[in-house]
Amino acid sequence: MPQDFADTPDPAALTRLVDEHEIRQVLHRYCRGIDRMDRELVAACYHPDATDEHGSFSGGVDAFLDLSLIHISEPTRRRLESRVAGCAC
Repeated sequence: MPQDFADTPDPAALTRLVDEHEIRQVLHRYCRGIDRMDRELVAACYHPDATDEHGSFSGGVDAFLDLSLIHISEPTRRRLESRVAGCAC
């Protein structure tokens, strides 16, 4: 084991990891829903009273889905990327 590994995990760090994982899962479901033109799957990614801001659009989720899904004529594929500026990896 690495020397800096603590016997007792930091609860805040574990919470952050779980939160990040859950956010990533919502992003994946959102992209899958858009790609498959699955209105219900995309809508389930939002809180009931959510609003969406995409470019010049600003409004409710139903209005966003009405506008965006009409422009998709066939299933598509998205790729999620994460870029870290100044990473000393």
